[in-house]
Amino acid sequence: MSRKMVNYMSRHQAGQLLKPKEAKWVALEVKRNLARILFEAESFARRTRSPEVRRKHMQYVANFDEGLPSDMLTHFVSLNFVLETRPREKQCKEAIVRLPVPQKKKTIVSSAPQKAPPVDPPPINGWIKREKVIVKPMQRYPLSREEQSFYEAVTDNLASPFESRRQRALSTLSLDPSVEVILPKLSHFIADTTTVNIIQQNVPILLYVMRMVRALVGNPGISVFKCLHLILPSVLSCLLSCDLSPSLETHWPLREYAGNIITETMRKYDHMDNKMFGRIISVYKAALQRKPLTTVYGAVIGLGKLGNFSVRACILPQLRKLSKRIEPILKESSDNQDDMRDKQICRYIRHRIVKVCTPVLKAMRRPPDRECQYVAAFGFLGEALCASVITSRIRD
Repeated sequence: MSRKMVNYMSRHQAGQLLKPKEAKWVALEVKRNLARILFEAESFARRTRSPEVRRKHMQYVANFDEGLPSDMLTHFVSLNFVLETRPREKQCKEAIVRLPVPQKKKTIVSSAPQKAPPVDPPPINGWIKREKVIVKPMQRYPLSREEQSFYEAVTDNLASPFESRRQRALSTLSLDPSVEVILPKLSHFIADTTTVNIIQQNVPILLYVMRMVRALVGNPGISVFKCLHLILPSVLSCLLSCDLSPSLETHWPLREYAGNIITETMRKYDHMDNKMFGRIISVYKAALQRKPLTTVYGAVIGLGKLGNFSVRACILPQLRKLSKRIEPILKESSDNQDDMRDKQICRYIRHRIVKVCTPVLKAMRRPPDRECQYVAAFGFLGEALCASVITSRIRD
């Protein structure tokens, strides 16, 4: 970078000019970082068999570098440039580092100093440790060849159309303790796959990923505690996302399954981090206030699976508000497709609320159970809750 450019940047960002030594240091740091980013982008382009470095290659480097913002290329112009195409033999020859051969000390007979003639180092066969291979991948969690093969076999079989292969992969994840070696890679795979398929509304792949998470959490030989910051957001996204599928009949089992995974994870790792339970509860409470009805349904599922204490503390105080939200939708008579969709979601919400609140209300209230009291306390949902509590008392 030129001195003029550094002065312009400093005046624009800091409002003052830098000293000559500081400007020189900034220019050297920018040059070093840009050279490193371009080198990694070129390496990734070669690994993907691309003839030129594109913006996606630069974005790949930015995503894997903790010191760079993920949106650094948002306002950049086109960054494509063609890679050098050199013959393979010439690349191999240039990649070899020729080290100077240490010369032995010789006894000088004459008093006049004599310079030894330059000796060319002999060619080195094979690769050495100092070499920088052009196609060397940039990996945050480097794996050996066997571990990479194991990782690819597991991820490929989980999305296989054959149930036998999927079962074999899930059995490996749930029983094999050597999975802990590739656990960081699997966690990133879970997070990335979940994000992509939620956007694409691909429920079958999301189900496969959640089965993968369930197997990892249930494996007695490993601990996924250090990777929960990648796994739990993915599971919560499958539980609370507003749009998982264009069809109404496919995403309900996915939400139910994700709620079971959250509960199992909490029971297994809550003693290692006492803040986990409170953070999950706060996420569910915030989801109850959200506008999408599918998000409200996911929050009711999650709170119901955490036990009666969570239902009593979080759902019961919100019953009147939830009644006001779903009452006009259920009472409205319309043939519009969107209205029918909302009405079906409200029926699921009402059914789930009645199911999780009945044991709590049965323990809190003494008989006789009167419908007018329930309606006064809980609004539109009071009638269904009263009938469910009475039926439960009769069964007992």
